[in-house]
Amino acid sequence: MRWLRAISAIVLAYACTVASAVEAPQNLAGLMGAVAASDWPAATRIATALDRAAGSGDFYKAFVSASELVENGQCSTARPLIAIMRMSQPYFLPTYQLAFRCDSAGGDKAAALADLDGLLAALPPGPQRDLVAQTRSNLAGEGRPTISVYADIVPSSNADRQTADTTIGGWTINDESRGHPGILADAGAVVSKTFLTSERLSFSGALRAELAYSTVDNLLSPTLISELPVSFKLPLDIQVVLTPYASTTFDGFAFDNAAVGARVVGNRDLNSAVSLSWANRLSYTHFQQMPERTGLQYASEATLAGITDPNTRVTGAIGIDGETTADPDLQTMDLHVSLRADHVLDGGLVIGAEIGVGRRFHNQPPPLSAGPNQTDTYYDVRLELSHRAITIGAFMPTLYYQYMSQQSDSPFYTFQSHDVGISLKAKL
Repeated sequence: MRWLRAISAIVLAYACTVASAVEAPQNLAGLMGAVAASDWPAATRIATALDRAAGSGDFYKAFVSASELVENGQCSTARPLIAIMRMSQPYFLPTYQLAFRCDSAGGDKAAALADLDGLLAALPPGPQRDLVAQTRSNLAGEGRPTISVYADIVPSSNADRQTADTTIGGWTINDESRGHPGILADAGAVVSKTFLTSERLSFSGALRAELAYSTVDNLLSPTLISELPVSFKLPLDIQVVLTPYASTTFDGFAFDNAAVGARVVGNRDLNSAVSLSWANRLSYTHFQQMPERTGLQYASEATLAGITDPNTRVTGAIGIDGETTADPDLQTMDLHVSLRADHVLDGGLVIGAEIGVGRRFHNQPPPLSAGPNQTDTYYDVRLELSHRAITIGAFMPTLYYQYMSQQSDSPFYTFQSHDVGISLKAKL
């Protein structure tokens, strides 16, 4: 039952960020409160008003009916209704909770895991999603270690993200410093185990092995990472995930760097339509081959997320990251913003679009210059396409195209790239 309580808390908190066209108390938050209190007459009245305002047929009334059936233990009757609701409005998270309750009560572990996969697909990045992922890992392992694998292959017009120019100030730029088309590939495996879990606290460990490869330099770059994620609640229902970690990276067969640090993410609802998540990271990295780069790295990002309608999710983020190095001239600071929208069409087609813009500040002038310190301005556009009926196990193959462009005071840092690839995302 601890899984059910954790998932119920997540769904209820996030569902209350969904905007409603109906004024309080006849809104979605009121509906969820009436359902939680098993006040079915009040829930039906609010659902009728919601359906009338949204023009969505009897969707919310169907949700009330399914909730009452599940509460009364009539899951066999509720399941077809839940399936229809999930297909018609995939970003309405409470339906995943109802399915999880039924499948958990019925002892169908595979179906319960599939319900959590649906939640992972519908939730935006943030601590709520991290907690669902951890809950899924705990349920899958049930005290035993779990293993997962992943891989990505991306053809790129500029795999090394370098300049297309051939000269600078009358000097010829050598071939090694220019951009080249190629294929970027990475693969990894994660072994995780839960040590402690309760309604308010979860503690686990993970070992991750990653392997990156580029056809440009023909080098395999392995990375080994150990993590100890801890999930807990603070006052005001703020959910936090704290992850200390250590990593070691090799460049080919040569040791390149080792890092120790921690990540922490948290979340809080700002009002009935918007939730705020924030993520912070602080680490120290020792570079063996370039000791002048040794130092602290930091990052902080705030994300606003909401659902404009049950089929559309919108996410915006703003962040800062940088590094303090042994050689002060190598220090950088980066400011960036992004906006993303995901939408599910009636036929099951899932489309995603994201744009990001950033500016990077260096602590020294560009090469061959005595002028102001170097700055880089960059942006990227990403388009994604998948279909809910095309799946591989618990995943939807997602075709994506990404364009990146960077303008800099130095031609060495000016480039463009076009990437096309396929990634695996949790299915809706």
